[in-house]
Amino acid sequence: MPGMSCGSRGLGLIGAALTLLAAAACQTPAHYRADLRSPNLLQRVKAIVRAAERGDRSAIDTLVGLLDDPDPATRLYAIEALERLCGTTLGYRYYDPQPRRRAAVARWQAAIRKGRVPVRGAARSE
Repeated sequence: MPGMSCGSRGLGLIGAALTLLAAAACQTPAHYRADLRSPNLLQRVKAIVRAAERGDRSAIDTLVGLLDDPDPATRLYAIEALERLCGTTLGYRYYDPQPRRRAAVARWQAAIRKGRVPVRGAARSE
C-alpha cells in the first residue's frame, strides 16, 4: 500500500494471522471436525492442527483418510497430527510415491481395525 512502511504491512499480516488463530481457538469440536473435510486447504490444515492440539482421538480415522489426499501439505499436517496423537507414523512419509503412501495408509487402517493404534494422553472433552 502507498504510504505504508514494510513494518506496518508486516504488523498488519501478523494481526490478521492472530485473528485467524483466535477464530480457530473458538471453534467447537464439531465445527473443526467438519473442516477436516473442507475443500479449502487453509481450513483443512487449521482443523488438522486443532485436532492434534486438542488430543482429539475421534479425529484419527479422518486423519488417516487425509494421508491419501492429493495435496502434500494436507498429507504432511495429517501425519504430523497422527504422530502427535499416536506417537508413531507407522512408516508413512507424505512425500513418498503414491504406491508407498497407499501401503502405509493400509497399515494405519489395519492397525485401527485391530485396535492397535496407540494413543497418547487423554482426549479433552468440551
